[in-house]
Amino acid sequence: AGQVVALEFWATWCQACPAMVPILNRWHERYASQGLAVLGVAPEAVREVAQSARRQGINYAVASDPQSLTARAYRANAIPMVVLIDRQGVVRDVVVGLESDGLREMVELLAKLLSER
Repeated sequence: AGQVVALEFWATWCQACPAMVPILNRWHERYASQGLAVLGVAPEAVREVAQSARRQGINYAVASDPQSLTARAYRANAIPMVVLIDRQGVVRDVVVGLESDGLREMVELLAKLLSER
């Protein structure tokens, strides 16, 4: 509560998902102290998710969602997908895939949301 959240949906078997890791690592490193929480959610067991996160060099928090309850709640029907949630818990933006224009716009919105108190 009270944080801006970048919620990433990914999977250990997803071939495109590792390309999102450096982007979200940068966001985590740059904006965590300003109130950003980056969380990656994958639909596999905890052990598998943790091992894959280590292998990929993920520096932000990851969670296991083996029943895909979170993915269904956010209608994450494609991966990778990043959902940007403001401090009030409102979804403000969604980017599906590695769309660079969408991610560029999302980081601009992210900076704006972090500056709002």
